[in-house]
Amino acid sequence: MARFTARGRSSQPETVSVPRVRRVGRLGELGLQAGEEAAEPEPRLGLRRAGGGRILIGPASARLGGALAIVTRDARPAAPGRLRAAALALPALVLAQIFLGGLVAGSHAGLLYNTWPTMDGALVPPHAELFAVTPWIENFVDNATLVQLNHRLVAYLIVLAALAHAVDAWLSRAAGGVRERAAGVAALAVAQMGLGIVTLLLAVPLWAGLAHQVLAMGVLVMATVHARLSLGSEAAAPARGETAFGFEGLAGGGI
Repeated sequence: MARFTARGRSSQPETVSVPRVRRVGRLGELGLQAGEEAAEPEPRLGLRRAGGGRILIGPASARLGGALAIVTRDARPAAPGRLRAAALALPALVLAQIFLGGLVAGSHAGLLYNTWPTMDGALVPPHAELFAVTPWIENFVDNATLVQLNHRLVAYLIVLAALAHAVDAWLSRAAGGVRERAAGVAALAVAQMGLGIVTLLLAVPLWAGLAHQVLAMGVLVMATVHARLSLGSEAAAPARGETAFGFEGLAGGGI
């Protein structure tokens, strides 16, 4: 995904055949099966934990990541500099937040402080609770209080950044679908934060935890597509002997 965002195209012509997409999807299935064999089920949450419980990888993310095949066929101008920089920053923030969400799930931090917007009456817990583990650096992965606070703060940052980016795009009257895509990223970010709050208040029921993971991948995909298309692209001719397949083609040539 990082290579796709940076280069905007693969070394092959910018079309993906249907059989090739199926093979990519199959790789995602194999990765899912390997993860299921190596993971142990958690009785309370009904989720899977791997790597000593530090990072949690959901089955939905494995399927979606394996099946992801986005191509750019049509020429489009690059977004203005400020909008382009903001679009490139959003996927990095979302990816960092997914990592923090894995720490929350792995440490069961979602079972603590099931209130919002405060954490049991305090916007920020006392320093003694945030850094109760020694050495202090381990609090960022081992202390459930600090782990949950970090996840909350980055969620606020992403929503504020996405909303500001969407407003900036509309006020700038940016063309090439920038305004619509920015609004889509902002809407998904707000929805994801709302779902996260519901998940926390309900003490992480299975359906809410899984939905939160799936929507997180949706936000990441949308932010990545928006960032790539904001860089601009040149038109590419379809490769001979292959059937063009991609999200833009299904959407009628534009995102």
